Amino acid sequence: AAFEAWLRERGAKGLEQIVVGHVDKKDGGAAIGRGLFLREDVRGSIRDGVRWRPWRPALCVSFPLSNVLTPAACTREPRVGWVYRALLEDGTLSPRLAVMTFLIVEKIRGATSPWAPYIAMLPGEEGLGTPLFFSDAELQMLRGTTLHAAVTSRQKKLRQDFHRVKSAVAQALRACKHDGGRAPAFDDFMWASGIYWSRVLELPLPERAPVMAGGALGGGVISQVGAPPEPAATAAMEGLCPGLDCCNHGEGAPGRWRGVGQVPAPTAASATGGTWLGIPRKWLPALLAPSTGGQEGSRRPGAPPGFLELTSDRALSPGEELRIDYGSRSNAELLFTYGFVDPHNPHDTLLLSAPLTAGDLEDPINQARMELLHAQGLRPQAFLPLAGVSTHGDGGHQPVTAKEFPPEVIAMMEVMVLPRKKLAEALELADAEAEAGGTVAGTPVAKPGKGGAQEPSFAALTLLVRLMQLQVYNLEGPGGTGSLEHDTAIMLKHLMAEKDGEGASEYAGSPLSRNAYHALVYRMNQKRIARAYAALAERMLSYHLPTKSEGQKAGAYRPYRP
Repeated sequence: AAFEAWLRERGAKGLEQIVVGHVDKKDGGAAIGRGLFLREDVRGSIRDGVRWRPWRPALCVSFPLSNVLTPAACTREPRVGWVYRALLEDGTLSPRLAVMTFLIVEKIRGATSPWAPYIAMLPGEEGLGTPLFFSDAELQMLRGTTLHAAVTSRQKKLRQDFHRVKSAVAQALRACKHDGGRAPAFDDFMWASGIYWSRVLELPLPERAPVMAGGALGGGVISQVGAPPEPAATAAMEGLCPGLDCCNHGEGAPGRWRGVGQVPAPTAASATGGTWLGIPRKWLPALLAPSTGGQEGSRRPGAPPGFLELTSDRALSPGEELRIDYGSRSNAELLFTYGFVDPHNPHDTLLLSAPLTAGDLEDPINQARMELLHAQGLRPQAFLPLAGVSTHGDGGHQPVTAKEFPPEVIAMMEVMVLPRKKLAEALELADAEAEAGGTVAGTPVAKPGKGGAQEPSFAALTLLVRLMQLQVYNLEGPGGTGSLEHDTAIMLKHLMAEKDGEGASEYAGSPLSRNAYHALVYRMNQKRIARAYAALAERMLSYHLPTKSEGQKAGAYRPYRP
């Protein structure tokens, strides 16, 4: 109730249709937290009495752009905004660290903070669920995966940034004359980082349009009243939108959000050139305009404030949760950023990197390989999709298979095995084509169809087999977490315990914790993908080995079709 009243005071509309509630536990241990639920049936009608009106969406809730938490919004805060402005200008804080610092400061201020209702609504460390908040035992369940290395790297980076953030928090607290009684701890920074990355929205804005009233950038489709939006290049700014950030993820969910509002008329201040923190100075009058407390009206005469509008593609049932689709994200990204996984995620992938370390890149030959990859529009890493793996074979009763490798994987392997002479020739050819306009560096080259596909070389397939075998070894070997069959048994015990209750049978035992369940789902899919593509690579290599059959030419390539 306090959060809803706070949103109303700051200009949110349509809140009578929704309510922030708790999400039930489902999907065998999915994340528990808050979400947006429909309070009543809000089906629209195109007829209003005797007059016809345009069709209304089933749901329409608007959150003012003036309430979106961005780096510019931090500089507008009374009494303390000048501190954030100075820290941003001298480079002490990056724009992202400024927002994280703001969250820490307002959390320490407690009830005296004007953002107190929003801070109180945010989850604590135990509710975030990302691997950064795993216990040591839970983090060990990720051994051998790329996510385990990413968590270790992120923890080191956070400790380096904390020294700057700690000093900035102290300055901001002094500016607002708050004696919190304690200094900011590293756990506070961890919490702020988790909140930021799990709730941030990328808000695009056409470059021809200045910032909307409210001092923030719109998201999705930005339209002018009475006219469709014109196509234009966009600039993006990240921000947290209180209320909208309560929407949870759902594959193909009906929830949609977009930015709406009228572009302010240009003024004399708009003629100034240059940038400030990467923001055109002509936008600064709107960005740094004083807050109006969320009241209706424009920060510029004759221009209404902008909103982030939340709608639904269909009519929702009373009490139904309103979800939005976060996009096609792998379980690694979902777990690392948002703190949950999708057990049936069709977009899950396995990262396959080129066999190069930081020290290897000092070799001129490897530097030339990187240049050739860039010239061909390739990267030194590729993703192997779970969608290309057959569903049969789980548990090891049948071999898990894959259909084919993505074309960029084979192309990357070919570059990595090129001899010195052919590598130099390929670079010269790529440079010549770029100068002639045939192929622009950084643009993927056109790939031939199935009929004209070139055979992978024996050397490229040999390297691919070794890399895939190494992936399986890292996941299931001594440095990993055991075999896929072992994980399958753990998952069966967990599901039985979830269904029958703790202690219902000797085999069931106790269910896994939420974090342990998420780690298990993630690593099982990683092992499925690694096994499937390792088997495919070995099968493809076997076609290049000499055979005793007179009717088969040694080295002939036959695409594997399961």
